[in-house]
Amino acid sequence: VGLNMLLVTLFHMREPAAAVDIAEQSLALSRQHGIDFWHLMTLGYLVPILVVQNEQQRADKYLAEAIRLAQKVDNPWLTAFIALQQTRVEIRRGNWEQAEVYAAQAADLFEDVRDFGMAMTARSESGHMKRKMGDWAGAEQVYRKTILAYQEQGHTPAVAHQLECMGYIAVNQDQYFRAARMLGAAQAVRASIQVNRLPQEQIEFDEALGYLETVMGKAERDWAVRAGGQMSLDEAVSLALECEA
Repeated sequence: VGLNMLLVTLFHMREPAAAVDIAEQSLALSRQHGIDFWHLMTLGYLVPILVVQNEQQRADKYLAEAIRLAQKVDNPWLTAFIALQQTRVEIRRGNWEQAEVYAAQAADLFEDVRDFGMAMTARSESGHMKRKMGDWAGAEQVYRKTILAYQEQGHTPAVAHQLECMGYIAVNQDQYFRAARMLGAAQAVRASIQVNRLPQEQIEFDEALGYLETVMGKAERDWAVRAGGQMSLDEAVSLALECEA
């Protein structure tokens, strides 16, 4: 149990290398003692970490193991959890339609067992898919719900990521000043809680800032980013929810 708690903490703190080490220790113990629940939980966190690290072969191997074990355990929450991880794997592969199927399945199953926090995580993945496919309006509609839910839950790292995602949408809607403020707010939130972005998230963030420098000029962009960084979390969320003509 202690190893899994540490694994979850490292997962959310965006420390993939350390998380993989802990996951492998947890897997060895859960297999040795036949603890299927923790075995499956460990696999559920390990698979998306390996996907992010581009270790696709290992991720596929562990995902197949997780699916077999989920069928054996027959626990609705764990089935939903594995479906969520399948969503993330398919997103990484660029299989948007299949990812959408898994995300919907995970969200519905989580809602059935009244885990609305995890259901919202699955809904958020749907928003990410829509954004990657250029459905800005559809993605924004999802994020408007998820950012409020995460704020209510006190899930500050997720709020920061939602601010970034809504900032990217604002960039694509030519709302440059608003986008820069949201990205600045997200940066400040992450600094305050010491939570890093995943490597791919950092690339996307840096690309957005680079584009904003091109279209706004460095001085104006930096001013807007600083202005965003001075906002409270409530003010940043309100900015994200504004409708700009």
